[in-house]
Amino acid sequence: MFDCRVPLFGYRRAFQLLSVAACAALAACGGSPAPGVPPTALGVAGDAWIGPTGFSSPDVDASIAPPTPAGSHRANRWLAPAGKGIGRFLYSADSDEVQIFAPGNPPVQSGTISDGVRHAYGLFIDQSGRLYVVNRKGNRVTEYEPRTIEPNREYSGGLNSPLYVTVDAAQDVYVTNSAGSTITAYMSGASAPTSLPSLGSETDGLAFDGSGNLYAAYRNGKKQAGIEYYALGTTIPKDLGISLDQPQGLVIDPAGNVLVAQTGGVNTVDVFPPGQTTPSQQISFSGAPTELALTSSGSTLFVSVLPGAIDKVPLSRPTPLALITGLENLQGVAITPGF
Repeated sequence: MFDCRVPLFGYRRAFQLLSVAACAALAACGGSPAPGVPPTALGVAGDAWIGPTGFSSPDVDASIAPPTPAGSHRANRWLAPAGKGIGRFLYSADSDEVQIFAPGNPPVQSGTISDGVRHAYGLFIDQSGRLYVVNRKGNRVTEYEPRTIEPNREYSGGLNSPLYVTVDAAQDVYVTNSAGSTITAYMSGASAPTSLPSLGSETDGLAFDGSGNLYAAYRNGKKQAGIEYYALGTTIPKDLGISLDQPQGLVIDPAGNVLVAQTGGVNTVDVFPPGQTTPSQQISFSGAPTELALTSSGSTLFVSVLPGAIDKVPLSRPTPLALITGLENLQGVAITPGF
């Protein structure tokens, strides 16, 4: 199943490239955004077409602003219009918005994403810098290109109160469901989403290790919870034999350690070495940790902590430091690869 991918997107990409050339010619007559224009959404995006695949894409490429009449200003849909590449940003899910912060002491808020965001929960940023937002309201995941604040793709169908999202090296998108005992997979080029069974009645955080194996935290009630994994190329989960209390997000570090958040009054992040069912390290937090984001080196952890803080934890000296506070409806956190 995992190897069956049909390249259905080539024709759409060719159309988008043609649109880029056309818009570039029009933009030469319309001018560019004035310096200092704040990063805000540009009006209403083109209507999205949703086909039987469960994927959708706006009629207008989300990274290209349409031309405007002479003398008028065009809203800036880029976080940093002069910048190139992915950039260094931290994202937090905050109800109907995703807040964006640039590095600093403290971090500096650089923008807000509200277009396409409805009751945001889990966040994920892939190695290309694309942001994925799980929207509890509407049962969908929205995808944003680097430095943009309007969605360029939506994933829907097969979701049931979704919580967390991750993406593999082939750009296949996986989403956990808090109802239905499944993980929904949107395989590149597939005609419909795939449903993977879970060992729990609710499936929470999930992540891939360096070998392409998928791990997920699951629950069956408050106290009966653990971690399951799907070996590369398989669709049936196996239990790691780890006992947890209301797990939330999880990540896998470069050494293969599983880091998972526990709530239920415990409020810890536990570190499980490969093959071990007893944590080698347990990091305590003042509130309930929900989602984890790990630097590519595996040296620093960022944790969203209820009721409204993002903590930074150097794993060599695991004492949480409140990096950002005062987020009213915080749920998830994500960082770009270079953060």
